[in-house]
Amino acid sequence: MIHNLNRLSGKTIAKHTFLAASIAALTACVGTGGESSSSEAVGVGNSSTAQTASSVPVVASSAPAVSSVATVSSAASVSSAPNASLTPAEQIAEFVASYQPPQSGTNGIFRVKNGKVIKNGQELPVRCGNWFGLEGQHEASGEAPMELYIGNMWWDDTGRTMENDMTEIKGLGFNTIRLPIAPQTLVKGHPDGQGYRDINAPADLKGQNLKNIYSAYPYADAYDAMIGFLETAESENVNVMIDIHSCSNYVGWRAGRLDAQPPWVDANRGDDYEFTREGYSCGPAGAGITVHAYNEAKWLADIETIAKLAMDHPNVIGIDIFNEPWDYTWDQWATLAEKAYKVIEQHNPNLLIFVQGISGGNRVNDEEPHGEMATNPNWGENFYGFMNRPLDIPQDRLVISPHTYGPAVYQQAHFMNLDKDPTCEGLHGEEAANHGSGCDMIMEYDRLKPGWEEHFGFLRDLGYATVIGEWGGNRYWPTGGGARQSEAEAWSHLTNGPGEANIDFQWQRQFAKYLKEEDIESCYWGINPESSDTGGVFEHGYARDGKSWGLWDGVDNVKMNMLRDVWGM
Repeated sequence: MIHNLNRLSGKTIAKHTFLAASIAALTACVGTGGESSSSEAVGVGNSSTAQTASSVPVVASSAPAVSSVATVSSAASVSSAPNASLTPAEQIAEFVASYQPPQSGTNGIFRVKNGKVIKNGQELPVRCGNWFGLEGQHEASGEAPMELYIGNMWWDDTGRTMENDMTEIKGLGFNTIRLPIAPQTLVKGHPDGQGYRDINAPADLKGQNLKNIYSAYPYADAYDAMIGFLETAESENVNVMIDIHSCSNYVGWRAGRLDAQPPWVDANRGDDYEFTREGYSCGPAGAGITVHAYNEAKWLADIETIAKLAMDHPNVIGIDIFNEPWDYTWDQWATLAEKAYKVIEQHNPNLLIFVQGISGGNRVNDEEPHGEMATNPNWGENFYGFMNRPLDIPQDRLVISPHTYGPAVYQQAHFMNLDKDPTCEGLHGEEAANHGSGCDMIMEYDRLKPGWEEHFGFLRDLGYATVIGEWGGNRYWPTGGGARQSEAEAWSHLTNGPGEANIDFQWQRQFAKYLKEEDIESCYWGINPESSDTGGVFEHGYARDGKSWGLWDGVDNVKMNMLRDVWGM
């Protein structure tokens, strides 16, 4: 497909006409059960170590609202409300045909042109993966050490180093890494990023937090490790997107907003789950809760810090300003994103701003507009509000960066096979698994694509660079290695599909097809395998038999072949 910055081609118009017909057919088949009347239907994002997707309802919060929404003054960013008499797909087609995105017209190391990232004037094909750890890991003991995984979940000496891992990752074809961090990662000398248990570490660096072997990971703290990562990546000509992954290393993936507060979505998870974080908050909280206070001012200061340090590291492609902001309305989040862009532009005009979407609901509003109810967005996936309230950020500086996942992360209602059992309509998660003999799932491209188009794909057609910030999954789910026992049992009735692929990998293949068809780039979650709901590009053993669990094995060539096909390699 040809994506033109200034006008739609006839092919693009035809595409959106087809989308309207596809969604109408999907709605007739699936109904409006993609999101229940409860916030429980809000899809969740990916998690690392022992955090996995939860079907626990999101409950009302007393968290203070974000600062009042600023008036958008740029004429380019003002859009009249979509015609309510039109279907969502027809509204999108009308918007795409008429909207003219703003441009900065400035020069810098990184820019966007014709929907593609440009580096020093040349198109940069973004072949990206996530490598996490520095944002803080959640352990059953209550610790949250900020330390990069380089070879083993329990940091045994595997002979691996950051340097040789980076070389191997580059050799696989990756040229960009999304690096999650927390606000605490940016604090020089923060105790959660210090303290080797290795007896061979220097006396002044010994402590109780870090588990990597000092000789393989010789950093005084998490900040130094982050700088070392940027330098190592630069030596391999690998670009880095720095992702502010949470409001605190102790809250992690749960946050959803800058001043996030408990209860968290995994508060009541069973399965002998030991990784809850009800004792930590980023906003005002009651007695007995440790508050790592975070707010808009601190967040903008962190963005300034990252922008300034990136001046010394020209391989930093941009800042992913906050991970999966599911607990905002689109209007609130758009206002914050615009403030972040102004800080980046002021302090480092070479960088791009990566902006994620919201979700299908938040703690206050059960339902955020996201198009047809038949398809519910993941945390970070929903850009549907852009039509009513476009981002006042120049198109040549902005990267749209949604997240989306299959059933290994969350079993959405629109995955269910209603042809087989119509009574599964609107069911998701445990409710669907336990319904009768268990709802079946079906991963058909024509059922999945309309949701992706409504949630973010239409912006690609407007010429916006689109780089999926996270997607992936455990290709063995639910009956193979790595699935939680309760999920493996609940979904054991699922049968393999074409090519004997388990159901999550069927979803991954369909999304890979979409990326290739629409010429959309992405960051796969994850490169390292310590994510309990997705695994990684590197494989590892799943038997919990001590420290051998989590040991990096060889590369998962099935996943890599899929990625190389998307990359055109």
